[in-house]
Amino acid sequence: MMISLLDIRDAMAALLKSAYPDWKVHFDNVERPHAPYFYVELDQRTRSVDDVCSERSIAVVISAVLPQDRAGHVSRRELFEIADRLDGIIRPVFRVRNRAITVLDGRSTIVDDILHYYFDLNFVDAVEVAPVDKMEELEFDLTMKGMKINGE
Repeated sequence: MMISLLDIRDAMAALLKSAYPDWKVHFDNVERPHAPYFYVELDQRTRSVDDVCSERSIAVVISAVLPQDRAGHVSRRELFEIADRLDGIIRPVFRVRNRAITVLDGRSTIVDDILHYYFDLNFVDAVEVAPVDKMEELEFDLTMKGMKINGE
């Protein structure tokens, strides 16, 4: 059964909410969200293997935004702790519905006091194909120019 992007989104939201229950998880641009929150982006690439199977690669970026203190600063220490925790809950296996996808590596960077945690979901997916009745009756007429067929 094929895994949809919505399935991945729902699994990601549930995983993040289980680790950070008080945080919001956004997948759409939100005006003036209140920190702390996660913003998640999914970038999909698909390559056909055959009529049934596709190789899928989904680049995931989780951005963690913390509130600023009174001086307008964000705790880098806390961002480092979040990066380590995200790595621990996502790798080595990310679960979506009844599937387990191995995540080989994760990476993170901090830009403008926002943590960006990156990883890729690489897997082969199959579409469900309706069964085909392979036993069909075939009718045809054979006419050959200048020859009698069936004794005619």
